[in-house]
Amino acid sequence: MTEMISRFLAALAFASPLLASAQIMEMPSRTLEGPLAAPATFRAPALVPLDLVSLAAPRQQKSATAAPQTPAGLVRVGDVRPMTQAAQVAMWTHVSGGFVAKFRTSSESALGIRTKIVLGTVPGSFEVRVQGSDLGRIESMTIDPTLGNEHWTPWTEGSAQVVEVFSAVEPSAGALRVEAVLHFTDSPFTTKAAGSCTVSTICSTNDTVLDAAILERKKSIAKLTFVDNGGGFLCTGTLLNTERFPAPFLITANHCINNSAAAGTLTTFWFYESTACDLGVLNPSYAQVSGGAQITFTNYNVDSTLLRLNAIPPVGAVYSAWNRALVADGTPFVSLSHPKGDTSRLALGNTTQQYRIDGRPLDMYGARFTRGIIEGGSSGSGIFVLNGTSLQLRGVLTGTTVRNSPDGLTCTNLNEEGLYSRLEAFEPEIDQYIRLAPQASDDAPNRVQDVVADVGQPLNLLSAPLVLA
Repeated sequence: MTEMISRFLAALAFASPLLASAQIMEMPSRTLEGPLAAPATFRAPALVPLDLVSLAAPRQQKSATAAPQTPAGLVRVGDVRPMTQAAQVAMWTHVSGGFVAKFRTSSESALGIRTKIVLGTVPGSFEVRVQGSDLGRIESMTIDPTLGNEHWTPWTEGSAQVVEVFSAVEPSAGALRVEAVLHFTDSPFTTKAAGSCTVSTICSTNDTVLDAAILERKKSIAKLTFVDNGGGFLCTGTLLNTERFPAPFLITANHCINNSAAAGTLTTFWFYESTACDLGVLNPSYAQVSGGAQITFTNYNVDSTLLRLNAIPPVGAVYSAWNRALVADGTPFVSLSHPKGDTSRLALGNTTQQYRIDGRPLDMYGARFTRGIIEGGSSGSGIFVLNGTSLQLRGVLTGTTVRNSPDGLTCTNLNEEGLYSRLEAFEPEIDQYIRLAPQASDDAPNRVQDVVADVGQPLNLLSAPLVLA
């Protein structure tokens, strides 16, 4: 480690002109406007005799092998359960404008379901609508074969899911097959999962300017659910405004999503908040947007990932303001996230100092919370700083220190700091993707700026420093 510090310090002289010449850049927020979409309905009339096939995932058998490991920092809420044998969707019924297939998937005792559909030779895109065994809302998505051959349906509550697939052209018998379901072992769709010391975004901060800024910015955050390495997981992300608006760029943590397969399974939840400060019930106007995403850029060193959603966010979503300038120590901040996958929560505090995490070549912001906290599931959420009347994104949550407890920051251990990556380091790497006329391309992820502490700042090394959020 001493040798590593020496290398970093030796590079400072070279880094100084690069850091000094970096252009400070910021972007205001912008709201997605347009007509509200009508609620999804099943396309097939009730009287059409559709073939309704029940495809049940087998019960999970007890095994002598170790249970699947959950990656550090992620909240695991489900397991992928393959069908005993992949089922071909072979029966298509003619309806107005095209053809429909309808089937049911199920997994005993599941608290929610997502269904894996694999494409064969297909005539074009498909429209998918699903409904859970709770007979709640109907969710929809589009399957675009140019984005790959594996697709996951939206989440629905309950142990079964009715799936309807529409094609404008009659598909062949082997066009679709069902291979697995994501069996939710925990329900992330509750207003009671997060810790009692967390604070709903409905609550007031007793500052009218800050309250108005939070009212806008909470429309920029989304709860993320995705499939990776045989499990279903939760994180938080922030929708970014860019020169390519309304291109839906979303930023989260690298330790959340760092590969194309996981990104392709993403479904996002917007306006997911409670109805009252004392948590109340889930706001029924939340929106789920499925269809996955593509990785635009990801970097382990700064624990950040830029995604581009395959579907546009719902009307009313706000593309967040951001600023890549370095945040000074002692700056007040706001955290907005979905701890434990719960409804959106706010947390207030102040930055402390920058820390070098052992094993990562980048200083991160330290943040001390004075009201509310972050928890597992908050990973990838933003740290926001008020500039005038707007909250600007300045970094992405990696985790917390573990000075006083191996569990890090909790409602019973508030004497820990959050650790956030610096947008000041990540934005130059994604600049070429989010600008209409980008500056000279960055040699990311190995720039001197990424591995050198700020000039004049001490290196505050943390050994075994954090619990990933």
